Amino acid sequence: MGLVELELTKRNDSLGSYTLFYAAWVIFDGWAQVPFVRDRYGDNYHHRLWGKPIMLGAGGLVLWMMMSLTYVIGIITLFPDVLPPQLPPKP
Repeated sequence: MGLVELELTKRNDSLGSYTLFYAAWVIFDGWAQVPFVRDRYGDNYHHRLWGKPIMLGAGGLVLWMMMSLTYVIGIITLFPDVLPPQLPPKP
């Protein structure tokens, strides 16, 4: 198993564990919060919109990716010896 396959496997495992953790939270605690909020606030509960936080998160992710890409391109341009030598393609 190569390094790329190992990294993809680790990512898939972590995604599965996050999903499992979220599902367990919803089953054991999340559903209990719905009646609690309904009893405490009734119909006066002000629902917050998700658009602004999601857009801020997406904007931050794009900004981080742009900065990372600029950094990597700068390193490759200024220090070409950093890259390992290219291997010949397999037949």
